[in-house]
Amino acid sequence: MIQTAKQETWVDAAGIAVPYSRVTKSERNKEASASRLIKSAQNINGLMVAFKQDIQKASQDFFAEVLKEHGADKRERKGNYTWYNFDKSIRVEVNATERVEFKSPEIGLAKEKLESFISDGLSNTDQFIQELVNDAFQNTKGALDPKKVLGLLRYRGKTKSAKFHEALDLIEKSIERNSSKTYYKIAIKRDNGEYEYVKLNFSDI
Repeated sequence: MIQTAKQETWVDAAGIAVPYSRVTKSERNKEASASRLIKSAQNINGLMVAFKQDIQKASQDFFAEVLKEHGADKRERKGNYTWYNFDKSIRVEVNATERVEFKSPEIGLAKEKLESFISDGLSNTDQFIQELVNDAFQNTKGALDPKKVLGLLRYRGKTKSAKFHEALDLIEKSIERNSSKTYYKIAIKRDNGEYEYVKLNFSDI
């Protein structure tokens, strides 16, 4: 609650009523500034929410129109895409990211299977796998790296090891995609031909 000079007492964080005469000048100034800033922040937030809804709808409508023009099924709409105005002076980017997590115990069993595969002794052609596994299951913070774990799936055809293939099967079974975020960017082309982004950060809105 924002407090003003019209009140005889102000209430502090402990819920104690303090006579206005005992409130210092700096405290009064901070109260006024905080009131002004929070109102501005709320107004800006409202504008950003409205803008995100606008750019989201425009992008969805545009994509649907293009699919319709080409006789494509709407279910094909997925992934990232970029669109422009007629003279390409304005660029809009839509980037969808999906949060990937892994179920237990499958991911734990996959790690054990990979470690067993490595401990059995790697052939010269399989040496590269050890570093990939180590990087995937222990990043700088000591946790697994989802992107690198998924990246292991690309190497299924690189080795004939049954244990390695079993581990990849377990990784695939453990994958959970619980949430996703879509990021929007808008840029304008400058005289030098390069696009300059309008700096907006509303990924959390």
